[in-house]
Amino acid sequence: MLLSGSTRVLQPERVIFKISNALISLRSWIPSDFARKPRSLKFVKRFKATEWRLLLLYIGVIVLSCLPKHLYEHFLVLHVAIKILCCTDLLEKHLDYAKDLLLYFVKSFSKLYGSQHVTHNIHNMIHLADECARHGTLDSFSAFKFENFYQFLKKLLRKGEKPLQQLSRRYEEKKLKYVKSKIDSSGCLLSGRHTDGPLPASCMNPQYSSYQCNGKFSLGLQQAENCCFLQDGSIVVVDNFATDRKSKGTAVIGRKFLSQKSLFSFPCDSSLLDTFHVSNLSESMCWSLEDIKSKCVRLPYNEGFAVFPLLH
Repeated sequence: MLLSGSTRVLQPERVIFKISNALISLRSWIPSDFARKPRSLKFVKRFKATEWRLLLLYIGVIVLSCLPKHLYEHFLVLHVAIKILCCTDLLEKHLDYAKDLLLYFVKSFSKLYGSQHVTHNIHNMIHLADECARHGTLDSFSAFKFENFYQFLKKLLRKGEKPLQQLSRRYEEKKLKYVKSKIDSSGCLLSGRHTDGPLPASCMNPQYSSYQCNGKFSLGLQQAENCCFLQDGSIVVVDNFATDRKSKGTAVIGRKFLSQKSLFSFPCDSSLLDTFHVSNLSESMCWSLEDIKSKCVRLPYNEGFAVFPLLH
C-alpha cells in the first residue's frame, strides 16, 4: 500500500528508491542462515514468505526508517509483537504485551490505511498471541524451516537429472569434509583449517574459519557470519578460531563493541529484544567457545551497526 495505496500513505518515488537501495546494500550482510537475500521493491509482488520474514524481524527496522514517523512506528509495533512471539524467553515473559501490541496494530491499521484494507489476514493477527499460548512460538508451528531447508537442498543440485543421487553424493562430500574437522570438547564442530591469523601470543595452531554449535547456529569469519552475543551480553566480531596454549581448548579471537545502545525506544526500549546499535570496536581479545551465547545479524546503520539476535 505504500507503493500503490491511498494517497494518504502512498510514498513518493524518492522514498521507494531509498528503501530499494537500502535493501540491495544489505545483501552482503545477510547471513547464510537465510534462504534469500533482500531485493529491490520493484520485485515486491514476487517476494517469497522468507523475504517478508527477513524484512519484518530484521532489516525492516533499518530500511523503513525513512518513512514518515507515524508509519514507521506502526511498523515497529508489529516488529516488536512478532519478535516476542518468535522467541521462547520473550514469549514466556511478555505474551500479554504482544497481544496488546497486535490489537493496537490492527486498530491503527484501519485508521492509517483504511478499513477496506483490513483483510482476514490483518484481523487474524489479534488471535496470534492466543495461538502461541497454546502451541508455543510462531516458528514452532510455521512452515519457514521446511521452506528454508528445501532451498538448501535445491542449492546442492547441479542439474535436473537424478536429484536423489546428486543429494547422496553431496552428503558424502560433506562427510569427507568433516573428517578434516575437529569436534570440540563441548560437542561443537570446527572446520576450515587455515594459517592466516590473526594469532595472538596466547594462541597457537591449528586455526579454523568455521564453528557450528550443536546444530543451533554457525559462525564464520566473513562479515555476514562473524557477529555474536557473549554470555555476559557483550557483542563481538569474530576474527579467528585457534587453540589456547595453556588449556589446549578452542579460543575465540575477536573484538568487542565498546558502545552498545538501544536501537529504538518505541513502542518499548529495543534492549527488551536484545536489539542494539553498536560501534567502536576494541583491540583484539580472546574468549573460550563456552562464552558464545548466540549468533547476531549485524547491519550497517548510522555510523555503526544495528545488531539483532538470530532467531533461527
